[in-house]
Amino acid sequence: MTRRNLRIKAFEVIYSIAIQSKAVEQDDILRSFELNIADIEKSFCRMVQLVAQVFDYAQIDANQEASKLLNKDNVDTSLADSSLIKTIRENPSYIQSKKTFSLSESFPEDIVRKTYKALKESDEYAQYLKNDEQSKQVFLWVVQHSLDDHNLCSEYFRESYIQWEDNAEFVAKWSKLLLANPDSFPFDGSLDKKKRNFVGQLVQVYAQNKEYLGSLIKPKLTNWDADRVAVIDLLLLEMGLAELLYFPDIPVKVSLNEYIEIAKIYSTKQSGQFVNGVLDNLRKELEAQNALPKLANKKSQE
Repeated sequence: MTRRNLRIKAFEVIYSIAIQSKAVEQDDILRSFELNIADIEKSFCRMVQLVAQVFDYAQIDANQEASKLLNKDNVDTSLADSSLIKTIRENPSYIQSKKTFSLSESFPEDIVRKTYKALKESDEYAQYLKNDEQSKQVFLWVVQHSLDDHNLCSEYFRESYIQWEDNAEFVAKWSKLLLANPDSFPFDGSLDKKKRNFVGQLVQVYAQNKEYLGSLIKPKLTNWDADRVAVIDLLLLEMGLAELLYFPDIPVKVSLNEYIEIAKIYSTKQSGQFVNGVLDNLRKELEAQNALPKLANKKSQE
């Protein structure tokens, strides 16, 4: 996960608490954040299980086809013996994740069967039959098929995981990373110590200084009714200002750009410009007062 991913996840949790008019407590934010990350890891592990079972179905399909054919040598079963799937299944982190999330090894048979039938009609499968080293492309095809709308796979994941729409981005990205390191990919390692510390500090300084952050932001809402500014925009302003004030090792431009981009994604078309304008005014004022730790840290290094 990138730091932007972490910022977005932290923001989503804070926003979900804010719209319920609940007090923003540090422990509640971190607890919900951890649950969100676990849900992503669980849904990804489940996706890999599905792909493995689709590969296995090649043997079942071959047996059915063979019973209809006189020349059984024309029936391909190689997917069922894929070394790629065997390697993933032997990955210790994958084995542990299945135990951690108590994941059943089975999927509804109609999902696996219909996915395999669709796979057999794909260009990726045709290429695989010519070159079995294309098994990774077949793997990615099954993942993408499951992410697409209007099929049993996507319906299954949407019904099983409330935040599937958000999780899907990570499932697609992690699938490619898994294929680069099938024997050692960390299924439960999306948050290392450094990333956990970053999120923990961001949540801590935000929760502990929310009123102070608001007191700095409100005077800068010139020509804006503070009570009518979108909740999303205010939260992003508070989080962005918290990062400016309490994360001296992160360059000012990086912090500004990150929250501007998140505003563009999650709020209105004008929000990016609005967040940019307010945070930039705050930056200038804090720099003029020599009250910006990022600036002080930079000067101390010169």
